[in-house]
Amino acid sequence: MIYLNDLLLLMMLLVIIRIATENDNYNLILYAAFFSLAAASLYFINGAPDLALAEISIGCAFIPLIFTIAIMRQNTFTVVFFSEAGQQAYCDPLVLIEFMGIAEVFCGRNRLKLKIVTHPKSYEPSIRGIFRLGNTDLIAHYIEDEKKIIPLGKHSKPTDSRTFRGL
Repeated sequence: MIYLNDLLLLMMLLVIIRIATENDNYNLILYAAFFSLAAASLYFINGAPDLALAEISIGCAFIPLIFTIAIMRQNTFTVVFFSEAGQQAYCDPLVLIEFMGIAEVFCGRNRLKLKIVTHPKSYEPSIRGIFRLGNTDLIAHYIEDEKKIIPLGKHSKPTDSRTFRGL
C-alpha cells in the first residue's frame, strides 16, 4: 500500500512537470484530468472515498468539459490596429510585414484565425465604443516618427518593451 502511494505521488509529480512544459491546450486538459484521477486514487486509498468521488466528478469531468468548451469558442485572434497618421491607420509596410509574420506564427501555433481591425487616430487605446472587452485580444499602436508598432494588450499600458521595427 505504501508503494502504491509513492507510485501515485511520483506519477502526479511527473504529470505536473509535463503540464508545466506542455504547449498544446488540449493535451493540457488531458494531463490535468489524469492528475485529478491520480489524486482521486490517493484519496480513495487513504480512506476518503467521498473526496475521491468529488475529485473524479469535478477534476476529471466537469473542469475538462468547461476548458474544452472555452478553447473551442476561441477561434480568432483580433488585433485592433491604430496609428497617429490621420484618419487612416497607416503603417510602414516593412514594419507591418514583420508584425503580421509574428502574429501569423502565433495564430498558427494556437490554431487561431488572425483578424486585424484598423482604426483612425481618434481611437483611444482602450476597448470602449463599438468593441466589447471580450472581442479584442491585442491593441497595436503604430508610432510613425519611430517607425515601430507597440503592442498595448487590452489596455492602454504597454505589455512589455518589445516593439516591431522594419527590417
